[in-house]
This record gives sequence, structure tokens and C-alpha cells, in this order.
Amino acid sequence: MNEVEEIYLLMLTFLHINYLQIKCVNYMETELLVKFILTLMKSESYHLIRLLCFSIPTADDKMVRKLETIIIVKNLLWNCTIKLIGDNIYVLKSSHSSLNMSITLIENLSNEFFFEIFEYLDGYEIYQTFSNLNHRFQQLINSSSLLLKFNYHYLTTSDKIHMNNFKQFLLNHKHQIVLFYMGISMESQPCLQK
Repeated sequence: MNEVEEIYLLMLTFLHINYLQIKCVNYMETELLVKFILTLMKSESYHLIRLLCFSIPTADDKMVRKLETIIIVKNLLWNCTIKLIGDNIYVLKSSHSSLNMSITLIENLSNEFFFEIFEYLDGYEIYQTFSNLNHRFQQLINSSSLLLKFNYHYLTTSDKIHMNNFKQFLLNHKHQIVLFYMGISMESQPCLQK
């Protein structure tokens, strides 16, 4: 069974998939898969798929423009957005429904998608933005799969309650911390000056 047949079988088996990420070896493979998946989505009732991600080691803006052209010329997907983030090309199917659908979309994205986003954020930003947002994000933050990086410059706050909560967060998640950067200015530390 080749990759296209495997993807077809996967899509037939799991009709409620809304995020599909595929690791591709090269652009030609990606182009073939985009054509196949979008044609399948158009002809069959795979309306739940909202986000496709193609991981390509050599992804660049030129590939994104080619895929946009293919999608438009072949009329494969109406009203979509294509973005390049790192080695990933994302094809997001836009929705005409109300704001509730947009909220549902973010809730339906996979944990791996959020872990990938978290890689670009400082641990303090993750804590401030996502802690206590809802049960799912609390579980993501507490997951041992999430590795945290901290930059001490983000930690300057005059709110003692917030700082104490954050210190507790650091202690509770010390097994997840892989990087802690501290930059100390000699001018701000008189005890370090000679």
C-alpha cells in the first residue's frame, strides 16, 4: 500500500479528523498529496478537516506560492489560507460560519500543534497566557512532553502575588525546564561591582 492509499484509508476510517499532519520527503510528494487530499475533500464529505500540515525539510516561500497556484488553478479548495512556519506548510480551510465555529476550531486542534507553537514561546509567556485558561490547556502545560525555556528578563514584575504564583509554577514544573537564561547587568547589582 502506498502513501496515498494509506491516507485515503485513514480518511475513510476516521471521518472526524480535523487536523492532519503529514511528513513529506520533498516538494513533489507534497504537491501530489495536496492534490489528492483536497480533491478527496471536495468530492467526498470530509468537511471536518480544517487544517492540513505538510512537514518538509526544504519548505520555503516558493513552495507555498506553487501550492497556492495549484489550489486556485485546479479549484481544489475555496477560501483557504496557506502559511509557512518553519519546515511546515499549513493549509487552513476557512469557514463561513459564525464566531462559535472559530472557537471550536482551536479546541479541535491537536495537542502536537500546540506543543509546536509552545516551542516558539518563553515558558513565562506560556504560563501567563495559557495557565488556568481551561482544563485542556492546564493538562498541556502539566504534560511531561512539554519542555520549557525561560528567559529571566521576562520575570521582572512588581506584583508579589503573581511572582509567588510563578515561583510555585517553576517549582512544580522543574522537571520540564530545559533552558533557563539569566542576564544580570553589573550596573543594577552594586554588590557585584568592585
